[in-house]
Amino acid sequence: MKRYLVAAASFISGAMLVPQPASALVSYSGGLVYDSTIQVTAQGFGNVPRLLTVQGNANSTTTESGCVSASGGINFGASACDGTLFANTGGDEPNPLADNQKYGIPTLDELGWKTAADIGLVFNPNQTGFAPITVDDITLKIYDGDTLFAQINGSQAFATTDPGVGSAGFVFRLDAGILASVDTNVFGAAGSDNFRVALENTNSLFNDGPESWAAVDLVPGNGGGGVPPVPEPATWALLLMGFGFVGARLRRGRRQSALQTV
Repeated sequence: MKRYLVAAASFISGAMLVPQPASALVSYSGGLVYDSTIQVTAQGFGNVPRLLTVQGNANSTTTESGCVSASGGINFGASACDGTLFANTGGDEPNPLADNQKYGIPTLDELGWKTAADIGLVFNPNQTGFAPITVDDITLKIYDGDTLFAQINGSQAFATTDPGVGSAGFVFRLDAGILASVDTNVFGAAGSDNFRVALENTNSLFNDGPESWAAVDLVPGNGGGGVPPVPEPATWALLLMGFGFVGARLRRGRRQSALQTV
């Protein structure tokens, strides 16, 4: 009897470790938050592929909105706005409409996103005079094949867009309160490495453009391949203090060696 109980317990514990198949749509409203402490550089066009680029046009004078989906390949426009967390309208995507420097539907594996803590989105606004802009919605969508499997959105009003496109401190990450849940529900799902990422975005109070979004791996040391964030000023200060301390110890060691040889 004990042998059967041990075998059953082993089977159950082993089954719990097997990645679970994708199921119902997983949603996290407000789960993407702006992190003012993170900066990244060298994010201009030609350097880093975009997930989505939007720009206002004559048909939309108050908002600019764009959507990409991975359903049946890369798709654009209002028909691609299949996220349910915000009523994005789509339609303002600058040409060329292709999976290139302006748009993308990479896999989680291609982005180096191995855990929820890796996920980062870099917002590159391009406003004349560093004018303000409001991100009414940014929705990160994750697809299992043609099926929208998970969605996470957020918003943020920027009083200024300085330092501008190509060198941005405008990084969105996942709220700490949902990290464990996303790890379980998304990264713990069967085949999650091949899940694809797409975006929806609506902005207002803009005066120029285009605005674009790129992916960043916020924890590149865990096997990801994204762009690491630039250290904060306080971190640089600690690093410089450390370098100074090491340099002083080396100089002291050389002086002591010189005295001993005299």
